[in-house]
Amino acid sequence: MFKKSIFALGMILALFILKTASALAIGIEFGKGGIIEKLEPFIEVVNLGLAIIVIVLSLMGLKKAGGTIHSAWILLVFSATFFGALEIFGVLKEFNIFQYHGLADIIELFAIVFFLLTVRKLKQLF
Repeated sequence: MFKKSIFALGMILALFILKTASALAIGIEFGKGGIIEKLEPFIEVVNLGLAIIVIVLSLMGLKKAGGTIHSAWILLVFSATFFGALEIFGVLKEFNIFQYHGLADIIELFAIVFFLLTVRKLKQLF
């Protein structure tokens, strides 16, 4: 059931992306006041939802992981947490609640570093 829900969510997201891409392809204005500017708050909220799903899935995986792969899951949870924080700050910035110049870049750097550490750890394990 859970896999079907994730698949359905992925299909809905794919359809949304295709619809947006086709709208851009036929020449709808996407500058100031255009379609992208109107869709950006919605996209930020969708990204936030996906970030929360990623964090929850990584925590569930950490709970089930054991043995040597447990350390890789810990790194993955840190990466997912930084990714989630990046999306939270993106939503706060989009709705003009909180902005700090450069904070998103620092959080993104940490997310990428922890993800690369996870890949390195998995490569060592296998």
